[in-house]
Amino acid sequence: ISLIWCSASLILLYSGLLLPDSRVTYQLLEPVTTLFFIYLASIITIGFMIRTEQHIQNRHSLRITLIMISILLFISIYGVAVLTGSKANILNSLSTANLIFFACMVGNWMTAPLKRPAEIVPLCIIVFFADLFSVFAGPTKHLARNISEYYQGGMQGPPPIVDSLLVKVAVPGVEFLMPVFGVSDWIIIAFLSAAAHKFSLNDNILGKRLNETKLLSVFHFCPVALAGLIVSIMAARTANIFLPALPFIVTLYLVFMMIKYPE
Repeated sequence: ISLIWCSASLILLYSGLLLPDSRVTYQLLEPVTTLFFIYLASIITIGFMIRTEQHIQNRHSLRITLIMISILLFISIYGVAVLTGSKANILNSLSTANLIFFACMVGNWMTAPLKRPAEIVPLCIIVFFADLFSVFAGPTKHLARNISEYYQGGMQGPPPIVDSLLVKVAVPGVEFLMPVFGVSDWIIIAFLSAAAHKFSLNDNILGKRLNETKLLSVFHFCPVALAGLIVSIMAARTANIFLPALPFIVTLYLVFMMIKYPE
């Protein structure tokens, strides 16, 4: 995961710096590269779900060990950034790859207690209202203000810890990787996709269910939860305001799945 993500991030980042520095170039390529990285993260996540998860789903000690390693890596990367003041793109890309791996591990694990598809509904409702409360009156409101001030202030001083919890992508013409969404958003996307897979439900908006015998099938798979994230990003940028992604993700997922599987 780290090799794939870091390679793609650094190649597109430094290739983008070679392009003409213009607002038009940025406006044309910024959404394209953002969608590319979201799609890449989706391929990694779905590939993890159908290939890696089957080897660890009943090995809880191994999963906990891997999660702890991921947390230690997160602490180490953040510690280096704070102590050295480094804003190296390789650190940010490695941090993002680690967040995606962490989200895959946790999101798939969250499906373990589920006994039937209907149990997904109350979980989505809880996520919906919890995220809204957090954004408008809870901790996310303050974290969003901190991260906004950090980037608007030219990234001066050590980054706030919330910066290390954001998935970052390469943007044409921008010297540093830029945040797009939080790790909590991707945990829920991984969870919803894994839950649909567990109960043999098709959440692919492009057509058929995943074919576990064909790894290439992940390239023709776009989970509806991912579409919710894309809609939230588009809405936020169109309105030029901060919008929480999780309400979009769970709402689109529930509407799609309840229409397709009303029972």
